[in-house]
Parts: sequence; structure tokens; C-alpha cells
Amino acid sequence: ANNAAGLVEYCTVTSNVTPSQYSANGIGIYMAGAGTVRNCLVAFNRGIAANCSGGGLYVSANSLAENCTVVNNYAAQEGGGVYAAGGTIRNCVFAGNLSPLSPNARTNAGTFVTCLLPGGAPGTGNIDAPPNFVDAAAGNYRLSLLSEGLNAGTDQAWMDTAVDLAGGPRKELARSDIGAYETAATFACAYEPNPPLGLAPLTVNFTATVVGPNPNSRTYCWDFDGNGTWVASGAAKQITSNQYAGAALVRLGDSHR
Repeated sequence: ANNAAGLVEYCTVTSNVTPSQYSANGIGIYMAGAGTVRNCLVAFNRGIAANCSGGGLYVSANSLAENCTVVNNYAAQEGGGVYAAGGTIRNCVFAGNLSPLSPNARTNAGTFVTCLLPGGAPGTGNIDAPPNFVDAAAGNYRLSLLSEGLNAGTDQAWMDTAVDLAGGPRKELARSDIGAYETAATFACAYEPNPPLGLAPLTVNFTATVVGPNPNSRTYCWDFDGNGTWVASGAAKQITSNQYAGAALVRLGDSHR
């Protein structure tokens, strides 16, 4: 796609390839002027010519790419996910992109604002972390409960009445998510062990993550051996630890009002 002006939204741009004998940039989307690309999935595009930049996106002056998920693209030269020659990249997720130089994002100019990408990017509010998709292998690029991109986007006026790429509300909670998909505002909880494996006796630290529609208070409940008994609970138990002599099943419960 070549967007010199206008608005491109709710599109899946995938599996475009340029032959090695042709020089091209922006294999997924080339933004040449004052255009906007919004709420799009840009994936599996490949620029294999030796001087190709921007396998997923090429963003130039006065262009705006926002709330896009840019994954698994390739550029033979630099910027597998995006090459920013100017413009603004806001609320976008970059992951799994490949290039000899700057696999996810190459910045020549341009501004990154509240984007989520391993390696980070210069700008404001960007997050240097993996996206933690629900199931990337199956093509589910919605952010999981463990993602740092949840409720981390920069809100815009258009979001109040818009939908995401899957057709759900663009803004579920107090603040929008980063990327093309919004995580549903159903109440749910998950936890992350650190370390997940090791030699006994092993002390494991647990961190709970909870999302839901505006809970006023939360009480965390932990069952460290899966026997059905909550042995640690309270509002201050979002982060806790336990020592193990062997393998164990761990359960997390959460109540809110």
C-alpha cells in the first residue's frame, strides 16, 4: 500500500514481497506524505532487495501511524518493522521483525510515542519489553494480561466512538491499549513466577496482574500448592513469594468490588 494522503484503517496488510532485483522501501505500507494509518495489522511482509528499508512500514514527514500491530516483517537493509524518516508513530506494537540493522524500528527522524517494542525507541513513553501476545503462533496478536502495553496508550478523541481491528470497543478501560487490538474489559487475573524453574530448595517470587472494569479494591489470594487452601491473602499480596522443595500447582484468586 502507498499512502501519500488520506486515511487507511482497519486493514490487514500481509505477505507482500519485493523481488531481489527491485529496490523498494515500505513493503507493507509506504507513507509518502500527510496520510494516516490506523488500527492495522502489518505482518509477514518481506523486502529482500539489498537496500530495502522498512519491511512493515516506511513513515515519512507529516505521516502518522497509530495503533498498529507490526509483526514478523523483514527488510534486507534496516528497519524490519518500521523505518522512520519522519512523521509520528504512536501507540504501535513492534515484535518479531528482522533486519541486519535495527530489527524492529530504525529512526532517521520521526517521533515515537507510547510504542511497545523490544529494544525501545527514542521518544515519549515508549516501553522496552516484549508484547506478550495471547497466542502469536496462532495469529492472535491481542495483548495478554501480562503485557506492559495494557492501558498504556496515549488516548485520542477518535477512540471514544471507534472500534479496534477485531470490532470491539477501541477503549475498554480508563486508558487505551497499545496496538491494533483492545483487551476486553472482563475481570481476569494472571500471575508470573520468577524464576519459573530451578533447583530445590527454590524461592519463587509471584507477581499478580489484574484487569477489569474499574474495581475499587482488590484482595489477592494465593494457594501455593494447589490443595484448595488460600494460605496468603490481602490487598498487599499482589507480589509475594514461597519456597518449594519440588514441583507444585499454584492458584491465584482475586476479589474486587
